[in-house]
Amino acid sequence: MSTTSKRSQLTGWKYSRTDKYSSKLKHFTVGAIATTISAVVPWATVAWATSIANLAYQMNAKTVYYTVKVYFRYIKGTKLPRAEKDVVTVYSNSSRTHKIGKSHTKITYTPGW
Repeated sequence: MSTTSKRSQLTGWKYSRTDKYSSKLKHFTVGAIATTISAVVPWATVAWATSIANLAYQMNAKTVYYTVKVYFRYIKGTKLPRAEKDVVTVYSNSSRTHKIGKSHTKITYTPGW
């Protein structure tokens, strides 16, 4: 069975949870901020992490706040997840109302799906 036909057996994306993190920025350079972001979001692309770091640097942010929304696709009629989508957004304030840059998305399918 092809991957495309297998994926048609899955539900749409269903919200699962929201994870929240924060990082104090001690070494205030773009490179250090990008490294800090990459430690929290290891699957982020270098370009995205550097873009967010540059914006945080320009804003003189002392702490960055992360929100990761997690979604799953399940085999229809079951509770067996076969795909996960993580959407990370970075903010400059703890109430998470001042977004820094664009959100970043990672989608992972269970092998064979």
